[in-house]
Amino acid sequence: MSNSSPRQLPRPLRYIAPLTLLVGWLCLYLARDSWLAQLVGQFPDQIAATAALNRTLLLAIWATAGWTLLALVERFVWQGLQASKSGKHVPRLLTSLFTALIVLLTLSAILVTVFSFSPLNLGLLVGGLGLLLVLFFRDFLNDLFSGLSINLDDAVNIGDTVSLEGGHDGVLEQINWRSTHLRRPNGNLVIIPNSVFSNAIVLNQTPQADLVVVELQATLGFAVPVERAIRVLTAALHSAIGRQGLVADPPPVAWAQSLGTVGNHYQLKCYFLRAQANEGAVRTLMITQVMRHLTATGLALALPQQNVFLGEAAAQAMDWHNKADRQRLIANIVLFQNLTEVELGDLAEAVELSVVPAGTAIITEGELTTSMYGLAEGLLEVKLKSEKGGILKVGTMEPGDYFGEMSMLAGEPRSATVIAQVDSVIFRLRRAALQPILHNRPELTDSISRRIAERQLSNSVQLMSASAQEREASLAKVTLTLVGRIRKVFQTLKKDVVRDKPSVS
Repeated sequence: MSNSSPRQLPRPLRYIAPLTLLVGWLCLYLARDSWLAQLVGQFPDQIAATAALNRTLLLAIWATAGWTLLALVERFVWQGLQASKSGKHVPRLLTSLFTALIVLLTLSAILVTVFSFSPLNLGLLVGGLGLLLVLFFRDFLNDLFSGLSINLDDAVNIGDTVSLEGGHDGVLEQINWRSTHLRRPNGNLVIIPNSVFSNAIVLNQTPQADLVVVELQATLGFAVPVERAIRVLTAALHSAIGRQGLVADPPPVAWAQSLGTVGNHYQLKCYFLRAQANEGAVRTLMITQVMRHLTATGLALALPQQNVFLGEAAAQAMDWHNKADRQRLIANIVLFQNLTEVELGDLAEAVELSVVPAGTAIITEGELTTSMYGLAEGLLEVKLKSEKGGILKVGTMEPGDYFGEMSMLAGEPRSATVIAQVDSVIFRLRRAALQPILHNRPELTDSISRRIAERQLSNSVQLMSASAQEREASLAKVTLTLVGRIRKVFQTLKKDVVRDKPSVS
């Protein structure tokens, strides 16, 4: 509907019009001696006509006064409160109760002043009706006053995301005469009696920063251990922090919700800043990261299906205790793309797998060790010491990423500290495991060195504007330097004192 709709007066006229009309009725009533006699002179019964006109004027005055009061309160109280609360809606129940009170007072004034109803009789009538309401509509009044108390309590407001004991949670949409409406994340509307809502333990999930909660559900097959599923899903949610307004506090969470017919149902919850994104964009990001982590770990969403196998059934999810899956994991590392299947198998045999609790430092900046690592499941954060002595987070690692190769191959100190952001699964490869392969095939040193050089120079700002010939020259120079350092490290491997710290468990 357009703003020029004739059904609704412009905002200033909503209170100016009844106020002007009220002033007009009052002027007519106060000046009635000057015009009333002339008007009633045309009627046969002048006394009755005078009384009827007086009653009509009083009726119009009281009705217009009630209308004016409601319009003024709407403009200067309700809208004023709304502005003072940064755009939050005034609860409809509060405005409805005030409107009903004004209407009741207006009708009472009309009965007493216009129809000469006895104030005592009116009081007795109102008291009797109130007693009947208390006796026969006790539950209704309980919900009514409970709803009023909810509205007056500033702990929750319309639009807040709240959680009630018993599992009811959602966005507070409306508080009516008898019930409170919550809109669930899946779109369902939950209607809760006001008396139940006011007596329940309520967690307001919308702090001052105006956070919004988004929930998703994912179903994974029964063959996936619950602990592993939660680890992978939690890592996927944490990897989205900082994008589309997703916040780290409160942290994203994932938990097992229920058993299904095709797998276990898991609930995923994230919080984002309303001012920075919308729910659709956040849901898209969450789904994107979940699918990425599931794919990287060989997992998939459970779907109704009927499989027919001829021979031995293949596993549908990667099992890191299985040599073939470990071999596929290592084969995805770009450094080892030129290795044969036999060589990859030898490395897979030597791989050490560990489950790392959140907060554990896997490597520390500046230390001297002889292993490299890769991430199979979870999420890692990379930190560096700042010039002022503090610690800065410079990046994150997701499944499939690897680190520490310069320490293992070239003997350099660790260039950064890597910490598990969530519970993660890492694999460790010691220098001694690669020594026989490089001894048998020395040419692999060249290809591995070139891969490392490409990785080191990939983010060079100077090379981005350089010509192809200049980039190739820089790449060849760094590769040659690395080849010499790697060969030196591995030629003296037997004389080295192994200074690796114990594997993380």
